[in-house]
Parts: sequence; C-alpha cells; structure tokens
Amino acid sequence: MVERASASVYRFKDDPYSSHSLILARLGDGRGRKLLDVGAADGFLAERLTAQGWTVTALERDPGLAAQAQGGKSVRFQPSAPFDDRLLTGLPEVTRVEHAGQHVVVTGTGELVNVVVLSLAAAGVTAQDVQLDSSNLEDAFVRLTGRHLDKEGASA
Repeated sequence: MVERASASVYRFKDDPYSSHSLILARLGDGRGRKLLDVGAADGFLAERLTAQGWTVTALERDPGLAAQAQGGKSVRFQPSAPFDDRLLTGLPEVTRVEHAGQHVVVTGTGELVNVVVLSLAAAGVTAQDVQLDSSNLEDAFVRLTGRHLDKEGASA
C-alpha cells in the first residue's frame, strides 16, 4: 500500500452503490493481475485495488496529484562512495531510501533533489548519473505488457 504524508482528499463512501464500491466489488481479487488506472488522481482507488491483489499502474497528468499518489518525488543516482542511509533518512524531505544494484533510489517530497545532493556532498559523496522520476505512457505500457513500443508505436 502507498505510504502518504497526508490523507487523500477522496473518502471511501460506505455505500454499496458508490462508484468506488462498485468498481472494487466488480473487479474482486486481482490475484496479481495487471490493471491500468487512468486519471488516478491521488491514487486512492489504486491503493484499494492493490490491497485486493491487483498490480496497478496509475496514470495522472496533474503533477501535484501524481506526486501524492506516488508518495512524493523520487530521485535515482549512483553514489561515488558508500554512505550510511541515515545520512538521508534523517532528512525531513526523505520518506524512503532503496538500493537497486549500484544505484540508490530516494523517495520524498519538497526540494528532494537539492537536499539529497547537498547532504551527500557535505559527506564527501558525489551523486552521479542523477535521474528524476518521469514516468510516461510508454513506461505504463511496458509495466502492463512487458513489451516495449517500437518507433512507430506498435508493440515489439
């Protein structure tokens, strides 16, 4: 389930005929199946579907709502030297630090990139190959199908 710094603006209505109740009941147990939530807002429904066993890819064009759904921003980098995760997890902007091979992925809010890069630099570590999360429709297609699109837009 997505961890949130603030509560969703959406509330689950205890009404079997609400749109959310109908969708959740109709879809039932996902058993790991893939689902695309287009116009996901802050991820409220995607979070509920994930709890029902669906693997959800949520798309939202509003950057503010997308950041809420994602739990904030994320930055990926390769550190020039090893460092203690507490260097970053102690920062108020940072919600999570994960290691992916030689890269580190930091999720958080606010001026995340600046505080991460400056904190590392103060400890003598350079953030190399810095990438910001910028998922797009092709990324969603790959997550849902496991296939990439060719240059003409057909699946390869």
